[in-house]
Amino acid sequence: MKNLFAAVFICALLAANAPAQTAAAPAINGIYNGTYTIAQGPRTLKLALQTSPNGALNAVFTFYLPTTSQTRRSASA
Repeated sequence: MKNLFAAVFICALLAANAPAQTAAAPAINGIYNGTYTIAQGPRTLKLALQTSPNGALNAVFTFYLPTTSQTRRSASA
């Protein structure tokens, strides 16, 4: 009985001093589409997220003009 108690005590001691394991972070990479509303009415946007191997997070927001806008996007070279 003493040996069982000693074994349980040692296991508890080791478990208490063991480093905590962290859960893997969920992947955030991807394209997210959404809407928001301002005084002139609803708007749409796109958010593209990409993590790099060094842990940096790159993001690109794309804000879209409303369909009633007279402005047109110019073609880029």
